Amino acid sequence: MRIVPRLRRDLATRLMALFAFWFFFIMAAVAESTSASSTSLAPDQVQAPLVVAFDDDYPPYSFKDEDGQIEGIVPELWAAWSRSTGRRVTLLPLPWDEALAAFESGKAEVLDTVFENASRRVRYLFSQPYATIKVPVFVHNGISGISEAEDLRGFRVAVKKGDAAYDMLRALGVADLDTFANYKDIIAAAGAKEVRIFCMDQPPALYYLYKSSLDRDYHKAFLLYTGAFHRAVLRTRPDLLALVDRGFDDLPKATTDAINRKWLGSPLGQRIDFRLLALVGAIAFTGLAALLFLVRSLRNRIRVATQELRGKLEELELSERKNRAFIAALPDLFFIIDRQGRFVDLLVSDQTKPAYRPEDFIGKTPAEIGLPPSAVEALAKGIGMALAGDPLVVFDYRVPVAGRNTTYHARIVPFTGGMVLLVATDVTSQKRQEELLRHSLEEKDALLHEIHHRVKNNMQIMSSLISLQMEDYKEQADRKRLATTLRRIRSMAMLYEHLCSSAAFDTINAAEYLLDIVQEVSMGLDFTRIDIAGGESIPLSLDQAVPFGLIAHELVANAATHAYRPDESGRVSVSFSRRGTRIVLSVEDQGAGLPLELAPDKVSTTGFTLITALSRQLHGSIRFERRIGLFVELSFPVSADEEDFALANPELQRAAPAKNVQMQTT
Repeated sequence: MRIVPRLRRDLATRLMALFAFWFFFIMAAVAESTSASSTSLAPDQVQAPLVVAFDDDYPPYSFKDEDGQIEGIVPELWAAWSRSTGRRVTLLPLPWDEALAAFESGKAEVLDTVFENASRRVRYLFSQPYATIKVPVFVHNGISGISEAEDLRGFRVAVKKGDAAYDMLRALGVADLDTFANYKDIIAAAGAKEVRIFCMDQPPALYYLYKSSLDRDYHKAFLLYTGAFHRAVLRTRPDLLALVDRGFDDLPKATTDAINRKWLGSPLGQRIDFRLLALVGAIAFTGLAALLFLVRSLRNRIRVATQELRGKLEELELSERKNRAFIAALPDLFFIIDRQGRFVDLLVSDQTKPAYRPEDFIGKTPAEIGLPPSAVEALAKGIGMALAGDPLVVFDYRVPVAGRNTTYHARIVPFTGGMVLLVATDVTSQKRQEELLRHSLEEKDALLHEIHHRVKNNMQIMSSLISLQMEDYKEQADRKRLATTLRRIRSMAMLYEHLCSSAAFDTINAAEYLLDIVQEVSMGLDFTRIDIAGGESIPLSLDQAVPFGLIAHELVANAATHAYRPDESGRVSVSFSRRGTRIVLSVEDQGAGLPLELAPDKVSTTGFTLITALSRQLHGSIRFERRIGLFVELSFPVSADEEDFALANPELQRAAPAKNVQMQTT
């Protein structure tokens, strides 16, 4: 290896870096000396001194020395600003609450060392932050268990008057706050053990704790928040804020860095240890000798790595042959297309077909190979979506192949190098079969719809015939029997009305069906005092709907007819819900009820016989209870097709009445 030339290059590089450092240092000094003229102000601005108020007790940013003179980072920055802009500055260091009052009363035009918060943003305009300040809570070592603001509740906490921490603690629920005029008084009270907990900005806190030898007595419990120093003007003076910001922006960075280093300090330089330097030189020499030895061993490793690389290359070639074998076994077409939409490669199982020769595709666009505009547009859109980051774009397009229209199912995925991979599958036969199947299903749906419609019409004809027959009967009992039969037929006709209007012809919405039955009974018997509780959308198959509708009709009609005498008032309550895997229908009244000597399961009337038989058809059970009146409950299993019904009829789920809503028939 050529080590000496490399060392020469390193030495030249370091000399150039040293020259660049001194060049920029001299340029910065020149910029500082000429910055005053570059930011000169109008004569009327130069004449009026700028009054700046700030906290006089915030070391090392601002504090008074033993003679009472203000010093620190803030005074020196404003002195540099004055020299740079040519405008005089009058500093107004005050206790913080007095500084705030002087600024808001107009005695000061600029407020420095101020934190930005929501209440101040309403009245002030703030500069960009120029110092980040941590605000911790300090706790005496004798107090433990305080790790967040909530733990301060019940303790007395000392804060400086006007400090942003005061509002922050109050907002967090800390109510017992003891305010002091300045930070020095807080530390004095802490030294006298008058306060054991205080919240103070970290720079002055550490300064006074170390100065008062209290650093071992207090510890930082937690960080309340982190703020930043800003310069602020009243919201009505945006021009003044622009003037202040421009002056500080024009200050050379070397000037601000020097001021900060003066008061914040800088890392201590390390003294040169010549013994260590000699040791390092010896190690470097030894390393150089070892490096020469390693070069030879590295060559051997390169030779071994080259052999391994050849093996990987052979594996890669084998993998490519496998991929081409897979492609040859698939009926799909594989195209690689670049960003401009040109075919880069074509992979197909049978390249001997005249329609799929690579020379007819490679280097051309879909329009240039003669694809129709619709296919060209679809491919361009799919390529754009894949290049934009879509992991998979799927669509169909049609092209003429060998004199017939062929439908292809396309899948486009991003490929390497800004290209995409298009996999096209001929789905012409599949589409034709799907179309035939769709037509067959439409015909069957239409036929089933017509069957339901005819059944409904036939039941309406039966209802009309029975209505005519009722006119021939003189006895009221016979007319009531025919009216009952007529209502039963109408309840079944309602079922086919729901089937005709439903998206599925084998299931109905039980809640809507029950509501229609109750309304039919209410109108037929002129009994409007029926309440329906529950409206849960439960699907019923056709085999369940017929017996369910007849049972519901019989129970509601029986209660409306026999529960109350003509001169009595009372209501019939109908409840319908799902309980686990069973559907429950209950009908209750507060009428006379069944005679004690009459057992419901022994009654041989048509209504009770019909209810008992139909409940067995539903694989359910019927239960009678003598309460204040009569309570009847039908329970049967949920239809096995409920999930299919819910998926096929989402509009029934939305349109169903809300669960447990009370409805009164009218």
